[in-house]
Amino acid sequence: MVGNTVIEVIVVVGLVIVVGEVVAELVGRLSSTETVPDYC
Repeated sequence: MVGNTVIEVIVVVGLVIVVGEVVAELVGRLSSTETVPDYC
């Protein structure tokens, strides 16, 4: 039972990270037309 819970937590965290990266990429593309600070 505990093992399944740990796996579910890991999967949820992984999905949140992936979604966050996708959203950040989309926001970066949308705001690319505007002023974008250099990440050098």
